[in-house]
Amino acid sequence: MIQQLFSQLSGDWSKMISGHTPAPTLDFTLGKLELSQRVRDLVSRPRAQGFLLTQEFKQGFQVTIGAPEWSTVEPWSAIFLALLLTDHEALIERFNQASAKAHGAGNFTYRATLNQLTILEGTPVPNSEQPLLRLECQAIGRMELGKQNAPTFDVIKQVIIKGQSEAGAIASELSEYHVP
Repeated sequence: MIQQLFSQLSGDWSKMISGHTPAPTLDFTLGKLELSQRVRDLVSRPRAQGFLLTQEFKQGFQVTIGAPEWSTVEPWSAIFLALLLTDHEALIERFNQASAKAHGAGNFTYRATLNQLTILEGTPVPNSEQPLLRLECQAIGRMELGKQNAPTFDVIKQVIIKGQSEAGAIASELSEYHVP
């Protein structure tokens, strides 16, 4: 769902740390995906042209920040938190603009939008070669899942033209012509 968010954050992080030696590391890991059944049941909409389902989701992810010493891991972690939390609205807006177009395969489509990013907790990573702090985060949003029915074609066999003649309507026979 949120891999694109990782790309955005990585780009922003790279700009922030350019010129810093030694540079801190930043790694992302996807976590558990939860789907809300209550929302799904309320907004399922069958339509003549297909079926659209709106589903709320919560996607966990971890951000691991590393540096050669603990004295630099903590400040860099705080800087990452500043990036995520103070630029929250801009991150969500960029994500939603980039995912505005639905992805499709066959008759099926998918589109995700983000509503909120939160930090749940931060814990040191035990037994690692270098000092690492793992931040547990969560993205909350909605996804639209759709199935498009193939358009139907009708055959026009007769056209009735109503005019103002005394004879009434005129019927014209046509050869088969398929109209999308």
